[in-house]
Amino acid sequence: MAATWVARRWDPLISTKVNLVLMIISMALLVVILTGPGQQRRAYIYFVFTGFVGGWKSSIDKLVSSLIIPDRQSTEMMGFFLFVDQWLLFLPLLVYTVMNEAGINPRINIACMEVYLCIALVFLFLAGSYVDARAEVNRISVFLQGGGTST
Repeated sequence: MAATWVARRWDPLISTKVNLVLMIISMALLVVILTGPGQQRRAYIYFVFTGFVGGWKSSIDKLVSSLIIPDRQSTEMMGFFLFVDQWLLFLPLLVYTVMNEAGINPRINIACMEVYLCIALVFLFLAGSYVDARAEVNRISVFLQGGGTST
């Protein structure tokens, strides 16, 4: 619901940026809030927020990719999206696993994951505008600035 509200209020690309910033904050809070065993209440509260951010990411990523794909290319482009998504998720998890097996403190491992999120945010800000992408594929959208529909 939050992803849809932000996407309708501004546009889906801004919703993606807001989500990524919240994800960076979420990972930073994990390192700060959970410092040792016996913090179940803190963990549950933290994971409610993380679940909210993760659900937002899952829905908004698919929404953005499906809205900027040209007509008659949806099968190939969604396949490419899924392929790239899996490969980009693979590297940080591999680095975390290697660091964990090397005996590095889990809090340091999680803090290192922030690097990947910050790189993603930089590239997201380098992406073009949503309105220009929609104009390029010449499709109608309900997610335009101002909340209205346009051709």
